[in-house]
Order: sequence, then C-alpha cells, then structure tokens
Amino acid sequence: MPPIAITLANVFLHAVTQCLGVATGSLLVASLAMVVGYATAWKLIAVLCLVFGALWLLALQQAGRRLAKL
Repeated sequence: MPPIAITLANVFLHAVTQCLGVATGSLLVASLAMVVGYATAWKLIAVLCLVFGALWLLALQQAGRRLAKL
C-alpha cells in the first residue's frame, strides 16, 4: 500500500472516530438534559460543539502537514 493511501486511510478513520465521539457526547448531553434541565443542556451542547470543532480543525491541520511531508 503506498504511503499516501495509508495517510488518507488514517485521516478517514480519524474522521469516523471524531464523529462517533460527537455522537457519544450528544447522547451524554441528552441524558444530562433530563437531570439538569434543557437550558443548561443546550449550553453544554454549544460548548461541546466548540470543543469538537476546534479538535476537528487541529486534526485537519495535522493531516495536511502529514500530506505535505509526502
């Protein structure tokens, strides 16, 4: 398997992992909404979206650096 294919496969697997993490976080916030109320849960969702968005941008930046080195 050429190195570019391995790198692209790693980027794809990382994206899938991030999506699963977001889904798990959403389920966690939904269950918290029953405990702490919907207003607080929506604030938590907003914070999670910002955090996961920042992590996603960092992952894309790192993947771009890896591809640039090839």
